[in-house]
Amino acid sequence: MIKLLVLDIDGTIIKKDFTYSKVLHEKLLELQNKGIKVVIATGRMHDGAVPLVKELGLNTPIISYQGSMVRNWKENNNILYSKRMSAQQASEIIDYFRNKNIHINAYSGDKLYVEQDDELIKDYVNNRYVNYNVLSDLKTLDLSKLDKLLCIEPNQEKMQQVVKDLSLKYKGKLEIVKSMQHYCEVTHIEATKGKAIEFLCKYWGIDLSETMAIGDQDNDIAMIKTAQIGVAMGNATKQLKEAADFITKSVEDDGVVFAIKKFIGV
Repeated sequence: MIKLLVLDIDGTIIKKDFTYSKVLHEKLLELQNKGIKVVIATGRMHDGAVPLVKELGLNTPIISYQGSMVRNWKENNNILYSKRMSAQQASEIIDYFRNKNIHINAYSGDKLYVEQDDELIKDYVNNRYVNYNVLSDLKTLDLSKLDKLLCIEPNQEKMQQVVKDLSLKYKGKLEIVKSMQHYCEVTHIEATKGKAIEFLCKYWGIDLSETMAIGDQDNDIAMIKTAQIGVAMGNATKQLKEAADFITKSVEDDGVVFAIKKFIGV
């Protein structure tokens, strides 16, 4: 029996037009009313996820920053789980992105900081419930308190090189993963959606065999491998589909609802 369902946001429950279906909304509330924990797991900032979770009527903690944080927003706003890279690692990553002339997002204190006020950041924050702050130098931040660094690079050949370079240099030291075609996320090695699921299972006394996760991007691979039932959306990346136990319909065809009916029977 599934007691914990973990869902990605963009491309999983949120469609290309930044909406979700009424059928999906009703299904998630039905699961919650039956006592099943429905948790949102996202690369987004915590505050960027709260409005959507409130709108959906969910009352569970949010997995944010790609798994760097689990926060109990509903009851007391306490941070239940937090994993951050070292200041030295953050400094090195910033230097790498700067040298490659790649746009950098830095997240600290649930605020987004950038050095470049460009179209890339304007497009990023669109429909994500977040604002951003422009700094002349990201290294003026306390780098030991960064929840995540993210680079935005539209050139796919350049992006592939970034992922290759960083994955090789920081293997076993940092989590390097694409969350969308032109986004590369950099977090603590234990800051993954999979590790966050393991934490919540211990927190609630749920066995991993009672979990299900659904996602669409490479940053969801750890999550669907950790859960007993790992589901890839029909619009998921090739790598995620290869790692999944089941491939459901696309987000535009309510793939989450289809998977819930199949595996939870609700």
